[in-house]
Amino acid sequence: MSFFEDSLVAFELGALVVPASNGTLRSLGYNVSELGLRALGFVIDSRKAKSLVNFPELNVTLWLDHSEVADVAAEHAAGNIAYAGILPDFAAGESPSETVFWIWQLCRMLPVKFVLAVETGDLIEVWDQEDLPLDNYYKGPIDVPCTYVGLGLSELNPAAWRSVEEFLGERLLFSRFLPSGMHKMELALYIRR
Repeated sequence: MSFFEDSLVAFELGALVVPASNGTLRSLGYNVSELGLRALGFVIDSRKAKSLVNFPELNVTLWLDHSEVADVAAEHAAGNIAYAGILPDFAAGESPSETVFWIWQLCRMLPVKFVLAVETGDLIEVWDQEDLPLDNYYKGPIDVPCTYVGLGLSELNPAAWRSVEEFLGERLLFSRFLPSGMHKMELALYIRR
């Protein structure tokens, strides 16, 4: 029996996951084995038997049965050698190029209640605020590759925000704090890829 057959429990919000090589992504034309780290995704929502997973490097979001994904951090913690070396050591200064690791770490750093949106592309493509000029928020090239991630938070204290800014450093193009319904806010981050 493989890990994929055993993992029928809900995943945590933001969990870093790897898809099965013969599952839904494969049926959509993605060769998971050849994609390497680009095939990693993170959980946006989870139910008893399936999770909504975003794959930022592929710009794809879809529901997957839990039998099709494995939690990378849980497998690493359990000593599964197949997962050794996947997780970056941010504390040691590692700076992975894959956006999925940065989002995964943000979900661990902040009291994230919801992942409201994720979009990957050039900044001008992911900026969807037609009524607001982009140059009100960002001065620089508008064709810079980035990922927009909207995180739903109940609160964000100044110390936590400073830690986010420090963590992302130059990768953070800009951010916005937006209302997002009763008793929550959206932290909109535009992260350089």
